[in-house]
Amino acid sequence: MRTPWIGAVVCSIGFASATWLFFGIEWTNEDASRDKMLHELFKFSVTTVLVGGAALVYDALSKRADERHEKAEKEREDRKADLERERETREALQERIRERAAAQRRQLEHFLREATDAYNEIKYIRRELRNALSSQENGTFHVGVERYCQLLRSLNRGQLKLEQFRRILMSKPDYLSFLGEQAADWLADAEEYLRHVTQEYEYRRLENLEDGTLIVDPKSKLFQYVVSRSNEHHDGSSMTMHFRPLDKFFQMLASHIEQAERLPTSEVK
Repeated sequence: MRTPWIGAVVCSIGFASATWLFFGIEWTNEDASRDKMLHELFKFSVTTVLVGGAALVYDALSKRADERHEKAEKEREDRKADLERERETREALQERIRERAAAQRRQLEHFLREATDAYNEIKYIRRELRNALSSQENGTFHVGVERYCQLLRSLNRGQLKLEQFRRILMSKPDYLSFLGEQAADWLADAEEYLRHVTQEYEYRRLENLEDGTLIVDPKSKLFQYVVSRSNEHHDGSSMTMHFRPLDKFFQMLASHIEQAERLPTSEVK
């Protein structure tokens, strides 16, 4: 504790004592007594001044020590406040990362769900078209006009869906950045092949018979799209240009989601 008043009090006492002794000497007539009193006055004054000076020095040193202590305490409080702010900033950043990762995961799952639904619908239409084909004795294949038109309208919607997904990939959203340029190429190949199939319907390229059926040439895109690989007329184009690119796309998409689900949310990019 600082004692700024100690030196002043001691000096005041010394001054008062010296004054009292001085006047006491003036009142004393004997020389011996006067000399003795002067000697005592000198010793007392010196002692008082030394004590007062020491008190003042102690007060100054104590004051500096208190100031250093207060400065150190303030620095500790400032460091503590800085650490607390850093902790809060770090937690806020981690929370934003978790929220962003969770939002991207939801977007990715929604994209996968819609793409899978569209793909399954396309596969369903393909199977229905295959069932609608009937082989003829002359080696050609026929399909009923009404059923063909019905299924091709649905297939056209599937092709437009793939085109939509391809355009989404080309816009490079963050939640699909892991797919890269190759995934857009895969979708482009698959979508382009379906477009060739639907154009046969759009431009009426299949020959229409009087009995309400269409002749499906084995070289047509429709035939190559719907028949199985074991068919002797199958040239493998639908597998190379449509099904394999789609399979690669969905495998990569599903694999990323599976890996993301095993990671802590804060680590998902």
